[in-house]
Amino acid sequence: MGVVQDPQGAYFIVWEPKNHIGARLVNAAGALSWNELATTDMDGSAGFYSELLGWKTAPFEQSPMPYLLVETADGHGNGGIRPAQPQEPNYWLVYFGSDDVDASISKVTELGGSELLGPTDIGVGKIAVVRDPQGAVFALYSGEFQP
Repeated sequence: MGVVQDPQGAYFIVWEPKNHIGARLVNAAGALSWNELATTDMDGSAGFYSELLGWKTAPFEQSPMPYLLVETADGHGNGGIRPAQPQEPNYWLVYFGSDDVDASISKVTELGGSELLGPTDIGVGKIAVVRDPQGAVFALYSGEFQP
């Protein structure tokens, strides 16, 4: 395992699985469901991760802003790449599945965290961005989960 910074400045961790393949459950309530890169150079980032990890990217035409869908080398949807907003750093945002984003936001605040954005209807579900009591930022998604 190692911590790496991409050419645009976003940090991520690489991991060689060996005897433990990692997450066995994804795309469900309570599990990892999406990964999204905010970057100041979408083409540069797409090229970097394609070369490094074999990812393919394709424009998501239904998005009101530029957005690239990420597909892993074995054909699974893995996340997206979007332009960073002014003053926003380059970073990866992790989404966790939720049965009910509104209820999850309430639970986050009850446990000492805070709501940063949302809930927001994105057409295929709802999302929100929250921060835990220690300052870690993550997102929530409720909607249809892909197998």
